[in-house]
Amino acid sequence: AFCAGQHRASAGLRSGRAGVSPTADPGRFRIEVIEDDDAANASPAVHRATQAVASAEPDSSAVAPIARAERHPVSPSSHDGEVAVGVETPLVGRVAERAELVSLVGLDAGGTAGGAVLLGGDAGCGKTRLAKEIAADAAAAGWRVLVGHCLDFGDGSPPYLPFSEALGRLATERPELTRALIEANPAIARLHPAHRRLAEADVNSEPTQRAALLEAVHDALTSLAADLPLLVVIEDLHWADQSTRDLLHWLFTRGIDAPVTILATYRSDDLHRRHPLRATLAEWVRLPGVVRLQLGPLSSAEARSLVRIL
Repeated sequence: AFCAGQHRASAGLRSGRAGVSPTADPGRFRIEVIEDDDAANASPAVHRATQAVASAEPDSSAVAPIARAERHPVSPSSHDGEVAVGVETPLVGRVAERAELVSLVGLDAGGTAGGAVLLGGDAGCGKTRLAKEIAADAAAAGWRVLVGHCLDFGDGSPPYLPFSEALGRLATERPELTRALIEANPAIARLHPAHRRLAEADVNSEPTQRAALLEAVHDALTSLAADLPLLVVIEDLHWADQSTRDLLHWLFTRGIDAPVTILATYRSDDLHRRHPLRATLAEWVRLPGVVRLQLGPLSSAEARSLVRIL
């Protein structure tokens, strides 16, 4: 009956022009049917549909009240399907998932940093936003936070890109600390964006050279966590190149004897049967200290609340 009503409504709209305009309530919209002179008697189904939409109220019984969004500058770049629109919306839902992440990362009362969390979910489900919230929580708790992104360069992705980005940010914010790290671990100078000496050939370099770089990154992370817990966030792991996956495998297998947690996000819907990360994830989750957390879609009530505040 609903489909038949929709069909009759669309038939009535052929003689007019339908528009959507905001009402006083920013979470609701009103459908206006602007009829032509020769369509004064529009289909009754159109009027019924208009009245039904105008009078409909979202069911908010399952959702706690949400604070209004606060405006502040937002970077024009976006990740994981998030679009920068100049307004950072409040986090909707994800109460249980956030609490679990807080515990896994080691931010809960009495918790300690350590291990790795692999946060998966379909594109646009909120992985990046949740990771940002956890990173903000860690920074507020006095942790040191490093963030790096994998990018979709296909086969041309620079080796170790997220770690190079993280080191570059650290060099900008704490140049003296970065210089000390490089002096203690000269091999990581190859990751520094200012004098990056890595090329595609480095991925297939001599095992001793690669091992020296992997060991240097391990030691650098250990040193960074000597005085403060460290959270390393790696975004969009589904785009990681082989060298980045190898470095993470080294860190997960070797373990870090310091309060260091690695939080990595990936799109699970991108992991087709032949995707190189698919088998790697299955191997990683068998390692001690590595946990995978899958984000599902928002509930219907949460989705309606998100639409109302957008």
